[in-house]
Amino acid sequence: LLAALAAFVVSVHASSSVWKVTRGDAVLYVGGTCHVLRPSDLPLPPEFGQAFAASAAVFFETDLKRALSGE
Repeated sequence: LLAALAAFVVSVHASSSVWKVTRGDAVLYVGGTCHVLRPSDLPLPPEFGQAFAASAAVFFETDLKRALSGE
């Protein structure tokens, strides 16, 4: 994954745990993983909402439907 990202990276901006990776007109947002959040970790930094709003698709490292279903 890191090699794939390195091949894609032309510029990176990181002022929080969300990184915006660009190459020409292509944009990829990478959010730092949070396996367990504490109440004090919320709300998430505004960059997360901005990245979600600017994205056509969001991919998670887990099956959220299954995690939320209680299976």
